[in-house]
Amino acid sequence: MDKEKMEWLKQIGAVKLYSPYKCKGKEFKYLVSMGDDRYMYYSEEYLNETPLDELKSKFEWWCSLWSTSQSTV
Repeated sequence: MDKEKMEWLKQIGAVKLYSPYKCKGKEFKYLVSMGDDRYMYYSEEYLNETPLDELKSKFEWWCSLWSTSQSTV
């Protein structure tokens, strides 16, 4: 993974898991706490294959979605 992606992961508060989280045959190595018992997981494969701009855009979209859902509940 390139330095720019690693720096972005630090900026959003991602933590590399000691032991990968496994779900539906995939291993997720990074965790971002979104607050209120919500987490976003990233696999190394996804991070390597996805352009940084797309990662940022999708992350912002999820943040916006979760923020909206909390205010309407």
